[in-house]
Formats: sequence, C-alpha cells, structure tokens
Amino acid sequence: MKNGRYQEDGIDVWYFNDHLHREDGPACVEPDGTQSWYIHGKLHRTDGPAVIWGDGSQEWWIDGARHREDGPAVLNADGSCSWYLRGKLHRTDGPAVEAASGATAWYQKGQLHREDGPAVEGSDGTREWHLRAIKLSEEEFNRQHPSFNKKKVVEVRSVYDKPVKAVENRILAIRKKFFEEGSTSKGVKPRW
Repeated sequence: MKNGRYQEDGIDVWYFNDHLHREDGPACVEPDGTQSWYIHGKLHRTDGPAVIWGDGSQEWWIDGARHREDGPAVLNADGSCSWYLRGKLHRTDGPAVEAASGATAWYQKGQLHREDGPAVEGSDGTREWHLRAIKLSEEEFNRQHPSFNKKKVVEVRSVYDKPVKAVENRILAIRKKFFEEGSTSKGVKPRW
C-alpha cells in the first residue's frame, strides 16, 4: 500500500491508501510544470484549478468531474475555453464552448441547445440549430420554436401623442408578468 511521496518516471506523486491524494498542494507534479490536485484518487480542488498544465492551460475539477460555477472550467493557453457543471458542458448566458478560431457551441446539461439562434456557429460561417440535442434546420427551428426571446421594434404613442419607436422584449414582458418589486431580501417577490 502506497502512502506518502514517491517519484515515478520523473514525476513527484503523493499517495494515501494507494490513491493519489494530497491536501496541502498538488498530488502530482510533472517535469514540464504540470500540477494536478487529487483527493482520494479524484481530481479535486475547491480554491482554484485542479490541473495547471505546463503551457498555462487550467482545468477546474470537483470530485472527479469538471465543474466551475463562476466561469469556464477549462481555460486553454490558445484562448479557447469551456464551461462545465458537474461534468457536463453547460452555460445559460452564452456559448459553453468558445474555440480560439471563433467557433462557438451552446450547451445546457450536456446537450446542444439554444433557444434564440444557432447552437453551433463555426468559424467558417456554418451554423446548426439544436433544441435539447435535437438538430433542426433553420426553417424548422423558426417554424417550431416560439420567438419569445426575439426583440422587435414596435411603434407606440408617447404621452404627447407622437409616435415613438420602441423595442419590445418578450422576456422582459414575461419577467414583469411574474415578478414585481417587493420587500424580500433580493428585492424581487414572485406573484404566484
């Protein structure tokens, strides 16, 4: 049974009960500068990236799964990045994969998914539409998917009875329908 620090093939490793494990630093340090944090044999670190590659790339892991709640879980030296939650590609406010070439892919819960446009946009201009991992043509997407998140310009009358152009945002209208200013600690009180 391995316990403590060892050197294997020029790599410094720390073990506890035959598992890579170290609580006060990386459990694996390679000659090229790559450092990996392990707890009980699983990549794990709560206060920073669990893997720092020799080229400067970084990966966040919790309990053996790529995971980061406040940014991309993978930051590559070439500028590309990926967002993960609990081991699955996931992001709600933008693409979960951003390639150095400019290509993007939108994922939620590990599935290609985007409700307001193409889920995949290639650097060469190619585009693919996906809803919950189902691939659709652009026409099918536009026909089947409600345009609740699309903005349109509408004409409204101002208080002075002059026509004024305004932007209608259906998401904002939905939020106003279900939420109102209230006295809760977050300042929003659901109406339902």
